[in-house]
Amino acid sequence: MSVTSPLSWAKPLVVSSFALVTTIIAVESACAVSIFGINNTTKKFTVDSAESSLQTNNVAVVSNNNTNIYIGTNQISSDNQNPIITSFTNGERDWVFSDIETTGADSRGVALLWDGNNQLYAAFTTDGTQGLVTEDFRRFTQNGWLDSYGQGGGAKATVLLKIELDKIDPDNPNNTTGVINNGTFVYARLDSGNTNTLVPSNMYFLGTDIVLEAQSFFSPLDINKNQMVQTIPSQSPFDYTITFDNNLIEAKDAVSPGWNETLAVPFGFKPSMGLIISLIALSVPTILKKVK
Repeated sequence: MSVTSPLSWAKPLVVSSFALVTTIIAVESACAVSIFGINNTTKKFTVDSAESSLQTNNVAVVSNNNTNIYIGTNQISSDNQNPIITSFTNGERDWVFSDIETTGADSRGVALLWDGNNQLYAAFTTDGTQGLVTEDFRRFTQNGWLDSYGQGGGAKATVLLKIELDKIDPDNPNNTTGVINNGTFVYARLDSGNTNTLVPSNMYFLGTDIVLEAQSFFSPLDINKNQMVQTIPSQSPFDYTITFDNNLIEAKDAVSPGWNETLAVPFGFKPSMGLIISLIALSVPTILKKVK
């Protein structure tokens, strides 16, 4: 675990253990605490898995006081995976969400971001859309920045969901209805218009906003959902950082080094009226000479 200074305004450092699971507590602004955990490999468990087995398997976890929340993948069949999230307090299970996505698409639980209170954000990957809207992520992303997987299938898109822990019904704690109300897809796009792979690598709070860092395997999107233009040639994957409002409806900023960047002009060139006049003056003798 790594704790940043309360005076630091920088994003939290990602410190990975041998098992490639991270847990971070950081102060982002005057009051925003970011607790982050990520699976860098597929971590599997079921609705009946004991907390000790999750800990032994180094499943991604976010922790505050005596509560630990885990995210991973439920292997439903030989060719189908669904995401799963569960919470334990003092070793006792509080709730388990295993019906976030239950179609034939392969979907995995990847990362969690928690403020230590009631706001929990989860990141998933999915390879397409199958079945009914009521059975997959789309029922949560209808108002999101991107409300669906997009064109094509097979590539991994990221899905972010906002989970409001204070809305969990104590009499029916495993029910996601009314608990998950906001979400968005995030993906790269091919020139054909098809969705291409984008996978999460980090998340943190920036004031009340949510920042996602990811690896984009083709053109990342700007805040207007258009493909960025590559201005500096490089190989994929490309680093990509996108900032959302806390309901995941609006993208406020999107940056990818080498994309949508103004090319540098040598010698600190800055256009000015004086410089333009000087260039014209220098060009006149040459033009007159050619006329003669």
